[in-house]
Amino acid sequence: MVGNLSATLGQIDHADFDAAAALIADPARHVWCIGGRLTHVAADYAATLLVGARPDVSLISGTVLNWQAALLDMAPGDVLLAFDIRRYEATVVQVCEMAAEQGAEVVLITDRWRSPAADKARQVMAAHVQTPLASDSIVSLLVLVETLLASVQARIWDISEARMKRMEDLYARARFFHRSR
Repeated sequence: MVGNLSATLGQIDHADFDAAAALIADPARHVWCIGGRLTHVAADYAATLLVGARPDVSLISGTVLNWQAALLDMAPGDVLLAFDIRRYEATVVQVCEMAAEQGAEVVLITDRWRSPAADKARQVMAAHVQTPLASDSIVSLLVLVETLLASVQARIWDISEARMKRMEDLYARARFFHRSR
């Protein structure tokens, strides 16, 4: 897996990465996150982290009703952050196609064999996911998510800092977390 991380980070085009981060950081754009059977974890993680960094972030879950509702609300200029690795999911590919047709900007994180959704994406980042296991690893996708988050936060630090302070205040009021001793 360390080899996957090194290979992924070593081959990411910096201009594509920066362009993707700029799209995701733009507070005038709503960000939608979607993933497939394995990659929904990365989409959920991305949405969870991005909510703390900026407003207007939504996770599209895998049911047909949820992605259709999201497409109804998706506006031109919005960003669809999609995750799709081999055994590419028809739903993820279709949502990317429909979002692009509606004028959304698709940022795709895929594997090195490239999801068919890459044809509709404005920015594509490929991760190395192959392992000797029965399924591919999403560790490289999660590292890309965290690296993107760092870049997004740096671009809109005033917004991110205020949101994180407000979230911490809400957590404290709700006694959501136990304090460590």
